[in-house]
Amino acid sequence: EVQATVDTKEGESQVEDRDTAQARADDHMYKEEYPPEYWKELAEKTREALEASLLENEELHTSLTLVEEEKSALIQERDELRDMAKQAEELAKIVKGIVPDDEDDESGSDEDEDDSEEGDEK
Repeated sequence: EVQATVDTKEGESQVEDRDTAQARADDHMYKEEYPPEYWKELAEKTREALEASLLENEELHTSLTLVEEEKSALIQERDELRDMAKQAEELAKIVKGIVPDDEDDESGSDEDEDDSEEGDEK
């Protein structure tokens, strides 16, 4: 017989883990005294991280603006191409209306010429 086993940690839960983490953070911030250099270094690292985030944000904003401009230009080009396609369809209808009449006349005259050539050969 095979039986499945479940490993469990007794006495621990996610709530307790969060409480422990909060307690450690509180100890770190309030119970121990850190020298002013520590806080200056922490503030400088935070400032550098903020500056990097701001630069990235600016680059993303610029990229977004360029993409939006490109999208706008593509939409305009698409609309122009649609108009051209409609005009081409209209012209095709006009040409189809004219061409079948000419083809019927030409095909009939070709047959007449073929018959006359055959008659000449006989």
